[in-house]
Amino acid sequence: MRFLKLSFLLLQIIFLSACGKDDENCVQADWPGIYIGTEDCDGYIKETIVTITAGETNDVVVKTQSANSDYKYQPFPGSSCDFSETTSHEAVTVSLDISLEDDLLTIKNVQSDDEYTFTCTLTATRN
Repeated sequence: MRFLKLSFLLLQIIFLSACGKDDENCVQADWPGIYIGTEDCDGYIKETIVTITAGETNDVVVKTQSANSDYKYQPFPGSSCDFSETTSHEAVTVSLDISLEDDLLTIKNVQSDDEYTFTCTLTATRN
């Protein structure tokens, strides 16, 4: 009887651990949709709509739209739930982090130079 109880407990543990999605393993089909949320740029908060579409090959295309600006990001691979990129030009460095966890999209954009750092964080939920 003890063996059956232990076996049943072990099967429950295996079943529960297998149910979660591994955050690192997204496919292109996980990304597309319309997300609605807010963007906080150093205290200036605005409502933002994000549209994500499938691009060529395995890429995804992200477009943001708010009351006074529209922006289209460069396509990036949709094969991971996290994307990070840092570029520099002369004294300016731009860091971009995009992540998807279930229906929650987060985009963090940091621009800095020798004197200032400007940070925008967008959090949106798939509609």
